[in-house]
This record gives sequence, structure tokens and C-alpha cells, in this order.
Amino acid sequence: MELHGTRPTNLLPLALVEQRTGYRKSKLYDLLKVGGFPRPVRDGRTIRFVEREVDQWVADRIAERDATLGRDAPILLTEAQKAAELGCSVSYLQKDRAKTCPAVAFRRVGPHVRYLPSAAQAVAA
Repeated sequence: MELHGTRPTNLLPLALVEQRTGYRKSKLYDLLKVGGFPRPVRDGRTIRFVEREVDQWVADRIAERDATLGRDAPILLTEAQKAAELGCSVSYLQKDRAKTCPAVAFRRVGPHVRYLPSAAQAVAA
């Protein structure tokens, strides 16, 4: 353990880095090849990662995610919420989605269907 300023520098084994990032060893090595992850430190035959660099990398990924979402992103509604807003049934929305040109605009978010609130839909149009 080496002192860097007043905070000690901890070296993390690969298994702990996998836990902190949620990535498997193969994905971490792929990121290392393209320079997308902090370089490790050799410790004999093993490699270790500088803890603060890994923590900073995770924090940067979170910051990137938050920057792409933005504060102005509209809140999307579920089928039930949109049906209540329009005063119609969920089955009406489901049948409407099957049409070539649906009357109510929707978005697919993974396996889910989401709708813009009426105020946001008027602005987006």
C-alpha cells in the first residue's frame, strides 16, 4: 500500500473489480484492449487495479448516463396511466397500437410500451 497524498492507494484483485463494475473478466479485458478501462498494475503473475481509478471509472459511467437522460426528458406513462389520462380502456390502447397509423403515439422501452403525457405529446408534435 502506497500513500498518495493523505489517502492510501488500494489495489483491488480482479474478482473485486468484477463485483464493483458488474462486468465479467472477458468484458474487462475487452475494455482494456481499446483503452476503455483503467490499466492494471502487475503484482507478480496477477494483476490488480487501483481502487480510486476503478471508482472514478464507475462514477464517469454514471455521469454519462445522467447527461444523456437530461433533466428535460419527459416522464413516460404506462398503458394504465395513459388510459386513465385519456378516459379510455387499456384494451383500446392495445388495439390502437396494432393499427398502421395509431392515434395515440407510443414508444417501446425494451419489452415495455410507454406513452408521453398529453402536455409533452403536444410539445413533441
